[in-house]
Order: sequence, then structure tokens, then C-alpha cells
Amino acid sequence: MELQKKQIDYINKCFQNLESKKDLLNLLNYSKKIIYGEKNHPFQLRQLSYYSNPNVNGNRYETFLIKKKSGEDRTIHSPVSGLKQLQKSLNLILQCVFNPHPSAMGFIKGKSIVDNAKLHAGNYYVFNIDLKDFFFSIDQARVWKCLQNKPFNLASKLSTTTNATDRYEVVNLISALCCTEIEVERINSDGKIVKISKNVVPQGAPTSPTLTNIVCQRLDHILTGVAKRFGLKYSRYADDITFSSLHNVYNLEGDFVTELNRIITDQGFTLNSSKTRLQKQGGRQQVTGLLVNEYANVQKRYTKKIRSWIYLWEQYGYEKAYQFFLNDYIDDKGHIKKNVPDMVKIIQGKLNFLGMVKGFDNDSFQKLNRRLINLIDDYSEITKLLESWSSVGVKETLLKNDRFKSIDELYKFVTHVLNNKSTSESQREKINGLIISQLNSSFNILTALNDINSDKPELQNFGKKPNVVNHKPKDVADFMNLFDDPRGLKYLTHDFDESDQVFDIDKYLSLAKDVFYETTKNKSIPKSLWAIVNEFAFSKTPSWNKGCNDGWSTEERILWSRNEKKHLKRNTSFSKTIENFRKLTRIEAPELKYILKNIIKDKLGDRFLGFEIQIIDCEKADFYTNVSYFKEAIKLILDGCYKRISISNSILINYERVLDKDYRKRIIRITHIDSFSVKPEEEFISDLEKGKGELADVKLKLTGYCDWAIETIMDDIPIRINILNEKQKIYTDYLNSNPVGFTHIFTFYQK
Repeated sequence: MELQKKQIDYINKCFQNLESKKDLLNLLNYSKKIIYGEKNHPFQLRQLSYYSNPNVNGNRYETFLIKKKSGEDRTIHSPVSGLKQLQKSLNLILQCVFNPHPSAMGFIKGKSIVDNAKLHAGNYYVFNIDLKDFFFSIDQARVWKCLQNKPFNLASKLSTTTNATDRYEVVNLISALCCTEIEVERINSDGKIVKISKNVVPQGAPTSPTLTNIVCQRLDHILTGVAKRFGLKYSRYADDITFSSLHNVYNLEGDFVTELNRIITDQGFTLNSSKTRLQKQGGRQQVTGLLVNEYANVQKRYTKKIRSWIYLWEQYGYEKAYQFFLNDYIDDKGHIKKNVPDMVKIIQGKLNFLGMVKGFDNDSFQKLNRRLINLIDDYSEITKLLESWSSVGVKETLLKNDRFKSIDELYKFVTHVLNNKSTSESQREKINGLIISQLNSSFNILTALNDINSDKPELQNFGKKPNVVNHKPKDVADFMNLFDDPRGLKYLTHDFDESDQVFDIDKYLSLAKDVFYETTKNKSIPKSLWAIVNEFAFSKTPSWNKGCNDGWSTEERILWSRNEKKHLKRNTSFSKTIENFRKLTRIEAPELKYILKNIIKDKLGDRFLGFEIQIIDCEKADFYTNVSYFKEAIKLILDGCYKRISISNSILINYERVLDKDYRKRIIRITHIDSFSVKPEEEFISDLEKGKGELADVKLKLTGYCDWAIETIMDDIPIRINILNEKQKIYTDYLNSNPVGFTHIFTFYQK
């Protein structure tokens, strides 16, 4: 996030003119818009009071341990989502107002451990010290006092009309939002270390790094002066302090170290004596993890590890390489977070860091980066092809993929993929499965290609899906209404009831094709629905509904109808095909109730017994949709419920009909009782927009078919997030009362 100068100037001006908590609230909301965008819900004054008062809200932080590289535990205090948003917004303000000391290297935009290391490269002596319990050493009182000094000036009255009490309320509020009560070690009056509870800066809060630089500004100023007096270079990266020089002044009993110890103590910190070390020329010299003997550099094992992962991927494929990578990752980290580590992203990150240290024009970096790019390009292209192939079939893949102009090009690519060592085993298995299911002969593919390249005008119009992908479920209602219209597509699913006419299949298919093409050309019909109808009605070699190869336009069905002069509904075997098509595109009463019960039992299995599930009025449901996609969406939602079964085991599913002006609404609600979102609103919406998570998959399945909204409580506020709607964008409404649980609302339309 790159701030504009006018934004920084505005924040500075507003901060210097703060007179009350309301002024601070307005500035926090300005900052929040910069971070989370215009769609965010503004902070309320009650939230500032709620999160700043531990007596009112005793659960402001989640505490957990992570392993340091040394094997010791590090305690992290992570703020809950509402407080974290406040702290992020406040941190942006503090960073705009405060300019860190030049010797401070940590937690500052534009500086890194690389800059810190380069400062000390090529010196004969490198002296490192570490401040013990760095974050917890900073009491709330120190934060409070620093905010009254320059450049914050929250102690001084702005004018004769300014109430000093209000200004103190602001500084009290900021320091309370940023600190929390923790048991820490302190030295008592007898010189002994005792454990007491103090309000301190927590490690894990967004504001804490910036506050440490604010509090340490005087320390940096004093130590810079001492370093200059002794002819040394000085820098501080958080709690890691480094001095370097061409001469040795680091005798533990000497003047420099004695003065250094006194200053550290005077400034309220304690040295971690076990981490004090002097590194001399001829031995390994390190600063913040980087070698600095001649120039800043990574250790050899760092580059060697990246090279080995890339080599394993090249030689043995992604999955086998990932097994080695995961073992290395666990050995290095000592733990795995909730999410499975992404090998590609981690290698990219490590390579980027290598470029930062060595230079992006470095030969070693360039070679490794080229090899990784080649692997990623191959892997991504294969993945995209397989996703398309398995979801819409080989014919549609050929239609929409410009790369494959002929069957030979497709075969060459498949052969290349199967012979490529970097192809993963799962990809190889998937390709083989698709070949068996869809390529047992080349006839279908050749026919598809002939259709695409045909000179016949009707085929040129026909082998192409509609380009539009807008969400317009009312267009689906209009389109599917054609199956009830004698002048539309009614006779694709209903028996011919024009008693004064003989059924002519050629004439009817020609008319139906015109209706279908003209309608879908002007309406936003989901591609999956378009493909089902097209294959069922007009494809000579249909493939739909898990490989069904029966349809109106097959040579066998057309010949039968011509000879018998009858509608295909009169053909016993084809009557079953029509019924399958209806079940794939429409849920009729009482099917929804049984569909839901079957999905619940199949998806949850033995876990079903752990839930209390009510299904109300669903036997009355009647609406058009892609039934397969609808089922997949319900399965994904049930997955989410099961993940939160420890919170609640009650699920309510109900159906209702609502009359609208032009359409009849069919509304399904699925509620996980007493379960609510743990994500803040902005993160929740961001994940949906980026396609992250199971709900993003639900969105993909239902786009074009129904409106979809979620009602829940986020950041202590009842909210409705409209995900799929006629506005074509995600937006929020705020509710007047609390929902009973995390509720999905699906609205289908019917003419």
C-alpha cells in the first residue's frame, strides 16, 4: 500500500489538531478507508471505549506460543479482529506522524535486514547485543509519555479554547488501545528479579513495532552519539543492536562496554548477556542472519536448499519434490501453521530475498529464477487445461482455448505433459483418466473441431458459448420459461400437443435452434446451463450429465422421428433422457427435501449423528437451476458447518415462496444456529473477491443461477453481505437485529 503525499500531509495535519476522542475517531476512519477501501464499515465511538477498557472486554487478545529457531518458546498476543482493525488504522497514523531515527532499521518501510547488514559489511570487528524481553520491557506509561512529546504533542493545549482534559483522553485512549496486561519480569528495589502484572506493549499487535521505534528514539540518539565518539557504526533492528569498526573497543571491562551497559539500563532495558558476542575478522561475522565478512551475503546452505528444491521438481515432479520440501520446512520452522505451506510461494519468496541480498542481476539468482519460472509456467498451464477439461469436457476446452487449433496440437501437448518429468503424479493420473473417459476415440474431438471450423453459418454461430458471464438469474428465469412456451423450447421436454399438425423434427429443431440462439445471444445465461441445453438439443455427438451421449440431434433419434412422424417423447428410451434433462435443470416438489437429506447423509456420513438438523417446507420447492452445481454448493456449505461443529451442532434449512412484481421468488435459507463469522468484514469480502476459500467456490457454482446473501455478526455488528445480486458487486447492509446464526440466503426466480 503506497500512501500519497497528500494523504500523509492530511493525517499529519489532523493529528496535530486532535482535540477530542471524536476527532481521533474521524481520523481512524479516514485511515481505515485507506487500508480497507471505501466499502468498509466505519468505527463507532463505542468500539473505541469497548476495546480500550479491559474491564469491559477481557478477551481482547488471543495468546499462543511459537517456536524460536533456538527451540525456545515465544509468546504472541494476537488482537481479536475488531481490535486488530483499530490497531492497523492507528498504526498507519503513527507511521505518518513519526519519522524513525536513521539508525533504526526494523519495522520501517524501505529498510530491511539487508540494509542493516550492509552497514556493517567489511569491518574487522562486529559487536552484537540483544535486549531481553524487548516488547514486554515497554510499559504503557512510557507509551503514554512518548505520545505527549514531539512529534505527537498530545500534552500541549492547541489554543485557549482547547480543553486539556480532552487531549489527555486522546493520549489515554491511544495508549490503552495499544497495550495490555501481561505478567512480566522486573527488578525490584532489592535488585531481585520478580514477576508482576503490568500493562505493556504486546508482541503480536500491529502497533507494537512502530511503538518500539517511538520509545527507542532517545536510545538510538544516545547510542549514535556514543558510536560517533568511539569511531563506530551503529544500528538497531528491533531488539538486535550492532556496532562495528576497524578497531577493537569491545573489552567487557572497557570504557565503551561500561558506558553501553549504563545507557541500556538507564533507558529501561536489560541486556540478554547470553546473546552478547564479538565477531572478529577471519571468523564468521553475522548481522541479522546475514554474513558481513566482505559484503552482505546469505549463507551457502540457503542457496543450496533453493537449488535442491528446484532440481527435485525438475527431475521427479511436483509432488515428490513437495515431500522433501515439507520435511525441510518442518525442520526449519519447528511447526506448521493452520494452512499447508505453499512450496511455490515459499521458493519465490526465498528467491526474491536472495535477489535483494545478492542483487537481482546476480548470475546465481538469474539462473535459479529462470528455472523456477519455467516450472511454474508448465505447471500452471497443465493445471488450467485439466480444470477446463474435467469441468466442461474436451470439446469445450478446444472451443475456448486458442492454443489448440487442431487435434494434432492437443495430442502433442498431452504427450509432452505425460513425458515431462516435472508433471506431478496427480496430474498424470488425471490426464490418463480423462483420456480413458473422453478420448477412447478421436471421433468426438474431430467432430468438435469440424463444428468449430465449419463453413456452415449455423455451426459458426453454434459451437460457441455466450461471452457474457454477468450474474443475472432473472435472465435464467426468462430463458427456462421457454420450456413452457409452445413458440419456444416447450417441445424439447413436453409431448407435441398440436392436434392439427404432424410433428416434423427437422422443422422443429430448426425453429428451436433459432429461438435458443437469439435468446442466449441477448441474455446472460451461465455457460454450464448453455452447454447442457445445447448438448441435449442440438449436438450431433452430445456429451452431458456425466457422459450421457443421447440427445435430440443424434442421427439415430432424428431418423426414428422422421420414420415414425412422432415426437421423441413417444420413444420409451428417449423419454428417460428427457426426464434426466429435467432433473438436471429443475428441482420440482417434493425433490428438494430428499436432495438435502441425501446430501447431508452422503457428505457428513457418521458425522450426521452429531448434528441437529431441521428441514422446513423444502418439499414445496420448485425452481430452475443447474442441479449438479446447486448440490456442490450445498456440500461446500455443509463442510463449513462441520468445521464449526464445536461452536454449534444445530442447522436449520427452510424454504419459502415470495410474490414479486414480475417474478416469483423461491428462497432457501440455511442457518448454522449460534455460529458466526470469525473474520472481519473486509477480510471476508476480500477473500471472496480473490477467490479464496470454500465460499468463493460456492460463488462460482451459483453465479448466474440465484442471488446469494449471508447474514451474520462481524466485528460485533449484525450484517448482511450481498454476494451475488443485480448490482454485480459485493456490498453490505447493516441489520437492526442480530441473526440467530450464520445464515445463507439463496433467492431463485421463476416467471
